[in-house]
Amino acid sequence: MRASAAVLIFAAFVARTTAYYNYTFPAGFNLGLISQSDLSNWCLGERNTCPQICGGAASPNDCDPTTLNFDCTCINGTVPDVSIYINTIPFYVCQANFAQCIKNHPNDQQGQDQCSASATCGSLTASVASSTTSTSSVASSTSTSVSKVTTSASPTAATASATSTHTGAAVALHAAQDHSVGFVAAGALAVFGLMI
Repeated sequence: MRASAAVLIFAAFVARTTAYYNYTFPAGFNLGLISQSDLSNWCLGERNTCPQICGGAASPNDCDPTTLNFDCTCINGTVPDVSIYINTIPFYVCQANFAQCIKNHPNDQQGQDQCSASATCGSLTASVASSTTSTSSVASSTSTSVSKVTTSASPTAATASATSTHTGAAVALHAAQDHSVGFVAAGALAVFGLMI
């Protein structure tokens, strides 16, 4: 029985720690300069944008506001390139890295020009839209519509756009979505452990 419990705990840990997106901070970015409030808002923006990129649903969909490790996996198992979208961790990091770079090059036009040249932040907005195929067809399908937007280099503006309100059942549902894959994997391994 103890072996089954150990297998269950290990499986949940492995499923939880190996699922994060493979994202590397750009050169020169200092995570320590970002306030905890901004980091939390960035994760909120990431978790809100991921399902929109995926066409309506994503699982797992998680973000750690301490490290900015995140996981955005569509329900069909694909991992989208979130770096091209606004309101994602790569977008917020890019914006903040640009601001940090400019601050590190005061009165240095050439250095600031290099900051601008290397700041290739996401510029697409993801939104889920339902559309009908034609008048002869009754069925509708969900698709991801994408539009290009102009973004400012201000991390404050980027942070403000990530704010939203979660209440009661929505928070519970979000928590269940974040951990469902780990629980399923842990359950499967527990059943396997009992069979042994």
